[in-house]
Amino acid sequence: MGGWMSWLGRQQATALLLMRLAVGSILFEAGYAVVFDTGMESAVTAFRGWGFPLPQVVGPASALFELLGGLALSVGLFTRYLAVLITIQFSVALLVVKLDQVFPAGRIDAMLIVAGLLLATRGGGLLQLDRALARGRW
Repeated sequence: MGGWMSWLGRQQATALLLMRLAVGSILFEAGYAVVFDTGMESAVTAFRGWGFPLPQVVGPASALFELLGGLALSVGLFTRYLAVLITIQFSVALLVVKLDQVFPAGRIDAMLIVAGLLLATRGGGLLQLDRALARGRW
């Protein structure tokens, strides 16, 4: 197994970086859309419709988590912690909101669950602030 397979095996840190950037940008965009476009009241209404307790807290918290968590994940800050929270958030979303419609409506949630598990267990790859902070460079 030489050649390109060997090269591919050495690209794990790069693949994790790309995964982190993809997940971070998806979350950031979703949070941005709620916070700055549709408004927090749309999140409250959605969470109320789904039957969540305290939708006036859970809706905005979810939107802010996606906005700020997506940004932090993109730069590699608190990667593993955020990945665990992403796994939990989208597991709940899939089970509570989209269980009867996993495909096609829940496919992004399912992918984010798996990506969260991957980032939680393997870390965020190259170019992350977590590493700089751990080495005392910041």
